[in-house]
Amino acid sequence: DLSGRLAAITAPALVIAGAHDQMVPARQTQLLFGGLPNARYAVIDSGHAVPQERPAQLFQLINEFVTDPAASPAGRIREALFV
Repeated sequence: DLSGRLAAITAPALVIAGAHDQMVPARQTQLLFGGLPNARYAVIDSGHAVPQERPAQLFQLINEFVTDPAASPAGRIREALFV
């Protein structure tokens, strides 16, 4: 359990969840997001296999984030992305 150490991670982070993920419940990804002080949270309309189910949306989120992490403030939540 690393939850007590998350607050020490200050690098910008992007937590991505699958809206219909049955392997990693939303509660788990939300706890990770809440424990990282400089995190953003996004939900993609997919199950657990986000890269295979929604590659375009995943690429879009990651590309926007790595291009300019400061463009999206810490604590931001993006709801399910659909294509």
